[in-house]
Amino acid sequence: MQVHQAGASYDWNINIDADMVIGKNLPDITDPAHMGIVRIVMKFDANAFFNVERDLYFKRDARNVGLVDAFVVTSKLTHDLWEPLQEPFESYLSLFKDGNTRRISEYCLSRNLAKYGLHFTGAFARGDQIFHLGYTSGAIQDAVNLARAKAKEWGW
Repeated sequence: MQVHQAGASYDWNINIDADMVIGKNLPDITDPAHMGIVRIVMKFDANAFFNVERDLYFKRDARNVGLVDAFVVTSKLTHDLWEPLQEPFESYLSLFKDGNTRRISEYCLSRNLAKYGLHFTGAFARGDQIFHLGYTSGAIQDAVNLARAKAKEWGW
């Protein structure tokens, strides 16, 4: 959530995981027509991983949206998405259904989406050149081969 402070003066902030494959024909993700909308690549049902019924903002918002943090685009109009959590990390532990606290950034983004009632959309249309490898650890060569295969599929 360092983007909240570090990116406060910018028109656009874009978070891209290192394991995203992005093609050379990707449309402009900073199109001014989307300034009031958070753009993402993936989402999930927040109640699948978080105890949303214990959170005032999720309950009020009622959309049950969880944002995957792998590729997120915000503008100065939607910058509140990056607001850090106000309480110490430990006070949020009971909100993770599976105990996987690695999702803390996804919880924070999702909570802020609900807290501020921000609009969101998928960042790209089907067929656009973006792909999440989903690499965590282990066989790096498998991830490289998958990225090469995707690039070949896209014709480059």
